[in-house]
Amino acid sequence: MIAGVLSIIGIIMFATNKQYVLMGICIALVAHAFYGGPLYFVTFAQTGVYLRVIRAIEEYNLTSIEDISKYAMLKPDVAEGTVKNLIDRGYLNSYMLENGRLVLLESKFEAQARENKKCEYCGTKLDAGVTVCPSCGAAVDK
Repeated sequence: MIAGVLSIIGIIMFATNKQYVLMGICIALVAHAFYGGPLYFVTFAQTGVYLRVIRAIEEYNLTSIEDISKYAMLKPDVAEGTVKNLIDRGYLNSYMLENGRLVLLESKFEAQARENKKCEYCGTKLDAGVTVCPSCGAAVDK
Protein backbone atom coordinates (compact mmCIF):
# COMPACT_ATOMS: atom_id res chain seq x y z
CA MET A 1 0.00 0.00 0.00
CA ILE A 2 2.73 2.44 0.98
CA ALA A 3 4.78 1.44 -2.08
CA GLY A 4 1.78 2.19 -4.29
CA VAL A 5 1.33 5.68 -2.82
CA LEU A 6 5.05 6.47 -3.03
CA SER A 7 5.10 5.20 -6.61
CA ILE A 8 2.29 7.58 -7.56
CA ILE A 9 4.29 10.46 -6.10
CA GLY A 10 7.35 9.16 -7.98
CA ILE A 11 5.42 9.15 -11.27
CA ILE A 12 4.55 12.82 -10.84
CA MET A 13 8.07 13.80 -9.78
CA PHE A 14 9.84 11.87 -12.53
CA ALA A 15 7.37 13.03 -15.22
CA THR A 16 7.97 16.68 -14.34
CA ASN A 17 11.75 16.14 -14.40
CA LYS A 18 11.54 14.19 -17.69
CA GLN A 19 13.09 11.07 -16.16
CA TYR A 20 10.98 8.65 -18.14
CA VAL A 21 12.80 5.43 -17.20
CA LEU A 22 12.26 6.04 -13.49
CA MET A 23 8.67 7.09 -14.22
CA GLY A 24 8.13 3.76 -16.02
CA ILE A 25 9.49 1.87 -13.01
CA CYS A 26 7.06 3.73 -10.76
CA ILE A 27 4.17 2.90 -13.09
CA ALA A 28 5.14 -0.78 -12.91
CA LEU A 29 5.28 -0.56 -9.10
CA VAL A 30 1.80 1.01 -8.97
CA ALA A 31 0.43 -1.78 -11.16
CA HIS A 32 2.14 -4.38 -8.98
CA ALA A 33 0.75 -2.86 -5.78
CA PHE A 34 -2.73 -2.56 -7.27
CA TYR A 35 -2.95 -6.11 -8.63
CA GLY A 36 -0.41 -7.96 -6.50
CA GLY A 37 -1.48 -6.69 -3.07
CA PRO A 38 -4.85 -8.45 -2.99
CA LEU A 39 -3.33 -11.64 -4.41
CA TYR A 40 -0.67 -11.69 -1.70
CA PHE A 41 -3.29 -11.07 0.96
CA VAL A 42 -5.50 -13.93 -0.22
CA THR A 43 -2.56 -16.31 -0.52
CA PHE A 44 -0.98 -15.59 2.85
CA ALA A 45 -4.30 -15.35 4.69
CA GLN A 46 -5.11 -18.92 3.56
CA THR A 47 -1.65 -20.06 4.64
CA GLY A 48 -2.32 -18.70 8.14
CA VAL A 49 -5.58 -20.67 8.31
CA TYR A 50 -3.76 -23.84 7.23
CA LEU A 51 -1.07 -23.33 9.85
CA ARG A 52 -3.62 -22.80 12.64
CA VAL A 53 -5.52 -25.95 11.68
CA ILE A 54 -2.34 -28.04 11.41
CA ARG A 55 -1.15 -26.73 14.78
CA ALA A 56 -4.50 -27.64 16.36
CA ILE A 57 -4.17 -31.19 15.05
CA GLU A 58 -0.46 -31.89 15.35
CA GLU A 59 0.52 -29.97 18.49
CA TYR A 60 -2.70 -29.99 20.52
CA ASN A 61 -4.03 -33.37 19.32
CA LEU A 62 -7.48 -31.99 18.58
CA THR A 63 -9.51 -34.46 16.54
CA SER A 64 -13.06 -33.13 16.37
CA ILE A 65 -14.00 -30.50 13.81
CA GLU A 66 -15.72 -28.57 16.60
CA ASP A 67 -12.53 -28.36 18.69
CA ILE A 68 -10.38 -27.55 15.66
CA SER A 69 -12.78 -24.79 14.60
CA LYS A 70 -12.69 -23.24 18.08
CA TYR A 71 -8.89 -23.30 18.24
CA ALA A 72 -8.43 -21.97 14.70
CA MET A 73 -11.22 -19.38 15.14
CA LEU A 74 -13.16 -20.69 12.14
CA LYS A 75 -16.75 -21.67 11.51
CA PRO A 76 -17.16 -25.46 11.74
CA ASP A 77 -17.97 -25.84 8.03
CA VAL A 78 -14.90 -23.79 7.08
CA ALA A 79 -12.73 -25.84 9.45
CA GLU A 80 -14.06 -29.07 7.95
CA GLY A 81 -13.41 -27.83 4.42
CA THR A 82 -9.89 -26.78 5.41
CA VAL A 83 -9.16 -30.18 6.97
CA LYS A 84 -10.45 -31.95 3.84
CA ASN A 85 -8.30 -29.68 1.70
CA LEU A 86 -5.21 -30.38 3.83
CA ILE A 87 -5.84 -34.12 3.60
CA ASP A 88 -6.33 -33.92 -0.19
CA ARG A 89 -3.13 -31.89 -0.61
CA GLY A 90 -1.14 -34.40 1.47
CA TYR A 91 -0.37 -32.14 4.44
CA LEU A 92 -2.32 -34.45 6.76
CA ASN A 93 -1.57 -37.71 4.99
CA SER A 94 -1.73 -39.85 8.13
CA TYR A 95 -5.30 -38.80 8.94
CA MET A 96 -8.77 -39.53 7.62
CA LEU A 97 -11.95 -37.54 8.33
CA GLU A 98 -14.90 -39.64 9.54
CA ASN A 99 -18.16 -38.22 10.91
CA GLY A 100 -16.62 -34.91 11.92
CA ARG A 101 -13.58 -36.48 13.62
CA LEU A 102 -10.04 -37.06 12.48
CA VAL A 103 -8.86 -40.65 12.65
CA LEU A 104 -5.13 -41.38 12.74
CA LEU A 105 -4.22 -43.93 10.09
CA GLU A 106 -1.58 -46.56 10.58
CA SER A 107 1.65 -45.44 8.99
CA LYS A 108 3.21 -47.42 6.13
CA PHE A 109 6.14 -48.35 8.35
CA GLU A 110 3.90 -49.69 11.12
CA ALA A 111 1.91 -51.73 8.59
CA GLN A 112 5.10 -53.14 7.03
CA ALA A 113 6.54 -54.00 10.45
CA ARG A 114 3.33 -55.81 11.38
CA GLU A 115 3.19 -57.68 8.06
CA ASN A 116 6.91 -58.58 8.04
CA LYS A 117 7.12 -59.70 11.65
CA LYS A 118 9.57 -62.58 12.11
CA CYS A 119 10.68 -64.66 15.04
CA GLU A 120 13.86 -63.13 16.43
CA TYR A 121 15.31 -66.60 17.16
CA CYS A 122 14.63 -68.68 14.02
CA GLY A 123 13.40 -66.12 11.47
CA THR A 124 10.02 -67.75 10.77
CA LYS A 125 7.41 -65.34 9.40
CA LEU A 126 4.73 -64.79 12.06
CA ASP A 127 1.03 -64.04 11.69
CA ALA A 128 -0.55 -61.12 13.54
CA GLY A 129 -1.44 -61.86 17.17
CA VAL A 130 0.87 -64.87 17.55
CA THR A 131 2.53 -65.05 20.99
CA VAL A 132 4.56 -68.24 20.48
CA CYS A 133 6.64 -69.09 17.41
CA PRO A 134 5.14 -72.17 15.70
CA SER A 135 8.60 -73.35 14.56
CA CYS A 136 10.84 -73.03 17.60
CA GLY A 137 8.35 -72.36 20.42
CA ALA A 138 10.00 -69.12 21.53
CA ALA A 139 7.87 -66.42 23.16
CA VAL A 140 7.17 -63.55 20.74
CA ASP A 141 6.71 -59.91 21.71
CA LYS A 142 3.50 -58.36 20.42
